[in-house]
Amino acid sequence: MIYRWLFLSFFIFSTASSYGVEKKYILKTSEKDGIKKIEIDINQDGKVDRIESYQKERMISLQIDNDFKGLFDQTTEFFEFENPQKPIQVISYDKNGDGRVDRIESTYKDPKHGLIIISHQVDTKFNGTFDNVFTTNTKLNQNKDINCNEAFNGDDLKIMKLSLDVSKVRMSLENGYYVTGTGYKIHQSCLDKWGAKEFPQLLNKSMTTGFQCLNKLAKKNSETKATPN
Repeated sequence: MIYRWLFLSFFIFSTASSYGVEKKYILKTSEKDGIKKIEIDINQDGKVDRIESYQKERMISLQIDNDFKGLFDQTTEFFEFENPQKPIQVISYDKNGDGRVDRIESTYKDPKHGLIIISHQVDTKFNGTFDNVFTTNTKLNQNKDINCNEAFNGDDLKIMKLSLDVSKVRMSLENGYYVTGTGYKIHQSCLDKWGAKEFPQLLNKSMTTGFQCLNKLAKKNSETKATPN
């Protein structure tokens, strides 16, 4: 479902025009060398937190300040399909806000095999080295009942604004914590630092290592007690 949304978002944004954005969100519009740039303020704080770039009414890049702190921590580039070896979408992330890219997701389309393939490069230690590289894929399906037009661009902004409002309420009620389905509380700062997707994996790995250590310690203590003085 996640990867299907990535493909759909590419299709929607690549066909959408700037007319889908409500005027109250637009801070500035400019054009240079045939590329139209729209600077958008989603949370209405007077600062740009989304930049859309178009070429001949087709979106070619999207920059987002996800946490509204003045840093564009996510950049997406869109490309027209040429062949399965060239990406149709490349997303770069700066998860820890140090100004360096620490995650890259490149999406490829393979019509012959009916697949959307995503190559992931992750700098898990934030030291400038992509130490975790893997690939995922999903079937190339698109809902033909969906009417893909420029109105989706405005809907996307509304969804982001609603998500922001919901997050603020949840954070206020839980004093900065998110409550998981199993009853654990995770502070927002953890998700900001490690990434919403990466943090659960990191937590699981740390807990597994910790339990293994405790098991070894328990076994060692048991053997020590069984050994006569």
